[in-house]
Amino acid sequence: MRITVNLSNRPFTNHRLLWISLATIVVISLWLTLSVSGQKSLTIARANQKEQMLKDGEAELARLNKEIAQREQATVHVNINPQEALQLAAARRLLNLKSFSWNRLLTDIEGYVPEQARITSIKVGEMLADGGAMAARVEIKALGRNAAQLTDMMSKLDKSNGLFLLGETGQEQTTDEGEVPFTVNVIYRPARGEAQ
Repeated sequence: MRITVNLSNRPFTNHRLLWISLATIVVISLWLTLSVSGQKSLTIARANQKEQMLKDGEAELARLNKEIAQREQATVHVNINPQEALQLAAARRLLNLKSFSWNRLLTDIEGYVPEQARITSIKVGEMLADGGAMAARVEIKALGRNAAQLTDMMSKLDKSNGLFLLGETGQEQTTDEGEVPFTVNVIYRPARGEAQ
């Protein structure tokens, strides 16, 4: 018995490679579609988040502007007389320049107080302009053992090379403890003290 095979009518074909290629293309296309879709959703979510942050920022800015406007409307206007205005200007200048130091004033005065005397109070009066530098009127009240200590302190302040300019001085009645209260008014010029 003889088998005849006619390959021209029904040739042998192998379609596996074709189906594998088509399946690979479909899987890759699906994967790319899902990836692009995921990236698109992520981008949209980020854009929405940024838009929400922008809206929140604008709302916060509007709230702050409203609060500032309310504060400006609520500002109380204070009427001051010319002397208070002058004192306020002197205080502002003092704060701006920051050139007046209480520590330095106390250190500078300490060297001019006689040994047996003690200071009871120091009062800084008005601030003065001294050629662009700051100066201040200072009232020094002290207690000494005798009246000669006032003279001693005055002569020491006179020799301060311009750090202290001597003004009015005064002596009061002796206390029950035998101490002599006295007052010395000076103009304190710390800039002159730096030059020495």
